[in-house]
Amino acid sequence: MSIYFHGIPATSTYKNIFQIKVIASDGYTSTYDIFYIDTSGISFQFIINLLLKILPPIFTILGLYKYRSFFINKIFKQQVFFSTEQTKIGEILIKKIPLLGNNMIICRLIFKGFLKKIEKQSKKQEKGQNSQLLQPNQNQIKIKENNLTENSVKNQQIKLHKFTYKFVTSSNNKKIKQALDNTIKIIHQDNINTKSNILQIKYLMKNGNVDFDQVLKDIFKFNITFKHNNIKYEANQFNSEFKNKNSIIYRGLKALISRYLLKLDFRSYSVYNIDDLDQQAICPFPECQLNLNQLKLILMDLQIIKQMNQSYESIIDQQFNPHLIREVLISDALGLVDYKPSVFHPCVGESIHLFSYQIHSIEAYQQLKSVGCFTQIQKFLNIDYVQFGIHKNMSLPKWIKVQNNNNVVILKANPKSQDFGKILIKIFDLDQYIVKQYFLEVINGNQEESNYQKQQITNQYKLIKL
Repeated sequence: MSIYFHGIPATSTYKNIFQIKVIASDGYTSTYDIFYIDTSGISFQFIINLLLKILPPIFTILGLYKYRSFFINKIFKQQVFFSTEQTKIGEILIKKIPLLGNNMIICRLIFKGFLKKIEKQSKKQEKGQNSQLLQPNQNQIKIKENNLTENSVKNQQIKLHKFTYKFVTSSNNKKIKQALDNTIKIIHQDNINTKSNILQIKYLMKNGNVDFDQVLKDIFKFNITFKHNNIKYEANQFNSEFKNKNSIIYRGLKALISRYLLKLDFRSYSVYNIDDLDQQAICPFPECQLNLNQLKLILMDLQIIKQMNQSYESIIDQQFNPHLIREVLISDALGLVDYKPSVFHPCVGESIHLFSYQIHSIEAYQQLKSVGCFTQIQKFLNIDYVQFGIHKNMSLPKWIKVQNNNNVVILKANPKSQDFGKILIKIFDLDQYIVKQYFLEVINGNQEESNYQKQQITNQYKLIKL
């Protein structure tokens, strides 16, 4: 006679040892035996069942990760979309897209060290009582200053009318007028601007321009050092960039000091903070200039100037700084900002905050013709445009040439009559994320004149006549 024990252990019993005691008796005597069951082994069937449960979700996640660029490009489509560029048939268009790399990071680190040195110098002067002029500035030179905090509270009132110069209906006209009136009241207060900050006293000239040569001299004098990617740098290492007024380091530092000083000037900062004063009013890099007519219309609505023939620089008589406003607006257009852009949309203004080796490709797309409900489906799936050309090596039309230098991408377009129409230009990074896209439209001279007239009519309604 044999006795059998059989069963399938549960997964919760894995790596356990069970003691089994078997007792046999004939009524008079008894005996027993003890044996052990070790559940450390794993059956092949168990492994197969486990893999069938785990692998499908893993493969799904890996599949989604592989095509992550599709979802990222769909989510951040609007953030990387820029205004349409136009070129005439038979004329050459040269567009420069600066690649800033880590240059603006270096500029921010130099400027941060510069502010710390100024703060330290100011405290020493106050302790020694060498200058009564600098004595009130004990706490103002910090990066987050008290007066900036007060200004930010006032700026909340200005931000109420950031939509003032957009298309509006009569239903919200009353709210816009009230917000604009509040802003006018604030910026026309008496004695709202005083040079109480050491940076304003030392680096702002009487005509409102920044004495940037003095800023650079003090940067050398302070011998500013900083670390980036665990590498120690000295400001003196960038001597050649400081001497070149067209270098990114030079323009970047000038943008940072101008932006900082503008925030200290509440009147001027309130004018800059108007939503219509954006990069659309400025020509592409590297030649940038303000759209003074648009700017004067806004100044008239803010009751800063009374007539269009009044010069823009004349606002300095009312304690507004036209030079700082101009410099910071152009810096915005060039992408010389005081913050680190997102990794998902590193393009700010005209610049891309990437190195040249991080640009994977520049491609052109044509609109896919469709009818009915398929149009909306294609837009939703972000496939309403198809890649230009019949093979991968032909990613751009023949009339567009690309030159990728160390710090700039140059697109040179020379369209002919058969190239009339609109294409979509996309710039991809190494992860196939779209970092910048815009429409390039080929027009003829007559069409340009017609579009210009339409734009003039449109601009008449961009400003609210209250």
